[in-house]
Amino acid sequence: MVHAEGAVERERKEWIDIARAIAIFLVVLSHVERKGMITDYTAAGGVAVFFFLSGYVYHAGEKAGEFWKKKAARIVIPYLIVGLISIVIYDLLGSIAASALNVSVKEETFSGQVLNLFLGTSKRGGMKWNESLWFVPCFLCVLILARVLDRITGKRWQMILAAAVCFAAGTVITEYTKIYLPWQLETALHACVFFAAGREVRLWIKDAASGSPLKAGVPAQGLLCVCGFLLSLFLMGLNGNFSLRMDQYPSYILSYGAMALSVPWVILLSRILAAVMPAKPKAYLAGTGIRSYDIMLWNKFPVLALQVLLPKILPGISGVFMENDSIQGLTAASAGAVFCILLCLVWIRICRSILLRLQ
Repeated sequence: MVHAEGAVERERKEWIDIARAIAIFLVVLSHVERKGMITDYTAAGGVAVFFFLSGYVYHAGEKAGEFWKKKAARIVIPYLIVGLISIVIYDLLGSIAASALNVSVKEETFSGQVLNLFLGTSKRGGMKWNESLWFVPCFLCVLILARVLDRITGKRWQMILAAAVCFAAGTVITEYTKIYLPWQLETALHACVFFAAGREVRLWIKDAASGSPLKAGVPAQGLLCVCGFLLSLFLMGLNGNFSLRMDQYPSYILSYGAMALSVPWVILLSRILAAVMPAKPKAYLAGTGIRSYDIMLWNKFPVLALQVLLPKILPGISGVFMENDSIQGLTAASAGAVFCILLCLVWIRICRSILLRLQ
């Protein structure tokens, strides 16, 4: 019986890590492709999955001191290190990259850039040196909100109501005040709904026993996955371009509907892959998911190198990453995203080896 429970626990962790791997692929894909309606969807959808999974695995019982000590070591310190490296590289090489990509460079003092690193908002060009890092302080805000809501709510319906109030507050701030809060708190208020949904789904699955869709067979999960994916694309087409990072939504219903539907199809796909993939490829994919946060931190470096250097090496594909929403552009960007993720994994392994030798 103990072995069976251990097998279930390993499987649970496996599909969660595979889901994280899919989510980080969607995010890096959006960074490689740069522009387009599908790019907006993959970026927002991937981030929505991360917030959902964070809520799914979140446990409120851990002591506050121990909880924040772990988060500081795992999230805050790496964010500051990568942010400072990004600023230095941006100041040294930013104009070269901007010229190659035909984008503008924001003139800003080093002290101003460091201040924006601590403010943690990418709006109004505040993190031009590495805009993908916006997720980190925003995620910290969501964790802080979750801890606070745990203290003031005692029942599940109260937590759901509190998440709805947070979403409403974020909408008011975004639409009516145009205030840009530190750590993108207004974005975090919106993202709370995905985090709270993750917690609620975990409790619902626990209560539902065999009635959960996640416990259905592979064919049924596959059908639900395809339906969710197609419906999310349909809503995306109706909605048009939007941005979770910038809190820009043509329609809140369609934008959040598309993002919300990205969660179940990614989760179901991860469950299918966990069930059918051979052990070794599955372990590599799950390992990528385990390192998804590190990839989130570092991916902008290989992505920029790819976008700047590849057209010089192969001039014939100079515009392929700018072919918005085309099959050719998405195919090239997908291959580029996989390549950049692999480079990140190699770099992460090197960094870990160095750290182990220093200890």
